[in-house]
Amino acid sequence: VERQQNLLDSSLQATFLLGPDYEILGYNKRAKELVLLFNGLDIIHFKNLMELGFPNSIRNFTNYFQTALKGIRLTYEHQIFYPVTMKEAWFQSYFIPITDMQSNT
Repeated sequence: VERQQNLLDSSLQATFLLGPDYEILGYNKRAKELVLLFNGLDIIHFKNLMELGFPNSIRNFTNYFQTALKGIRLTYEHQIFYPVTMKEAWFQSYFIPITDMQSNT
């Protein structure tokens, strides 16, 4: 597990591992940095990705996420405005379903 976390932390991309109810199950170092930059809080304060506050793209995000839960990979480019810090950024999000040994998402 530690080696896998080290691999994720070496990435330049923010990575979140989410449960089907958007619960944050895991994240890498870059994700933690971006949450702090745009929300002004450490990621440990958030239990659910929906709490991070990106209202202008929530509908698209949830649609793509629900599609990924069906086993389909997606890429989504979007702009997010963070009212807490008054910052705005463009993101390219990859929705990659993770399956178990029986191919369950």
